[in-house]
Amino acid sequence: GRVRAFSSKNEIQYLGLDNGTIVRVSDVYELSVIHQFPYAIRCLELTEKHLLVGTWFNVYGIDLISNEIDWTIEHKGLVEEIITDKEQTKMLFFGEDQNDWTEAEPVGVCSIHQEPVEVDDSFLQGWFEKEVVFAETNPEVVYRNVDDFESLLSEGEREMLTDSDRIEEFAFDALSDALNEISQSIEDIDEEEGEDLLSMLHESSEVFIPPSAHAGDDQTYVLDTGETSLILTLDASNTNDPQNNIVRWSWLDSTGKEIATSAKVKVKLPIGTHQFELRVEASDGVLTTDYVQITILSSDS
Repeated sequence: GRVRAFSSKNEIQYLGLDNGTIVRVSDVYELSVIHQFPYAIRCLELTEKHLLVGTWFNVYGIDLISNEIDWTIEHKGLVEEIITDKEQTKMLFFGEDQNDWTEAEPVGVCSIHQEPVEVDDSFLQGWFEKEVVFAETNPEVVYRNVDDFESLLSEGEREMLTDSDRIEEFAFDALSDALNEISQSIEDIDEEEGEDLLSMLHESSEVFIPPSAHAGDDQTYVLDTGETSLILTLDASNTNDPQNNIVRWSWLDSTGKEIATSAKVKVKLPIGTHQFELRVEASDGVLTTDYVQITILSSDS
C-alpha cells in the first residue's frame, strides 16, 4: 500500500497506508504491523498513551503498549484531520461526507483522557444527530400567492421582482449569442484540428473519475389487508462508476448501523417511514453518499 499519513515520536514512526494497514517503524528501522483496518488511513496523531487514527467515518484510539483499540468515536463526515492541543488533553477532528446535497459537517472536540463509555454502535453518532425535518407538502403553503411575502421585500428586491421578465429576456439573448459562437467555432475546426481534439479527449479519459452513489428513488408502499410488514430490496445498481473504481458498498439504517456491504440488500420493514444511507468508497479513498426514504402504509391509510 501507499503511505497516506504518518506520525512520529522519540525516533519511532507510525505509517498509515491506503489499504488500511498501520505500520510501526522502530528506531532501528524494523517494521511491524500493529493493526489492519478495512478502509484507507487518512490521518494519524500520537499522544502519550494512544495513537489516534482517522479512517472512514471514525476516530480510533489505539493503546501504544497493547496495540489494541481502546475506544472509537464516529463522525458525521469522512475523517480528514485530527489535531491535539499542546498539552494533548483535547482532540479536535473534522471532515466532510463529500455529498453536495447535505449541510457542512460538525467539528468534533473531546477530552482525550476522559473515561470511555461502553455503548451500542448505533449510539455512536448521537452527538451530531439532528431532528429530521420533512419538506412542506401543504399546497396552500407551497403555492401561496406572491403577495403573501412581497411585503417582506425591500424596495430594491420589489424592483427586481417587477423586472424579472426583462432579466429573463436578457439572459436568454446572452445564452443564444454564446451558443451561436460555440456552433461557429465547431464549424471552423478543420480535419487536422479534429484529430488533435480526439487525441486530447482520449488523453483526458485517463483522468480519475470518482463514482457517484445512487440509493434509488424515494418510494411509498401500501400493505394488503392483514399485513404488518413488507420485504423489499434496496438497490444501488444505478450508482455511476464509469471506471469500475468501487471497492466497498455500505448500507446504513436511520440509527447509523451498517446493515449490508453489498450493492443490493433485502430488508423487512414495518409500517412507518424508514431512511437509509448508501456509502460508496472508491479505490483511492474517495467517498460518496446518497439517501433513500421508504414509506410503508397500512391498508387503512
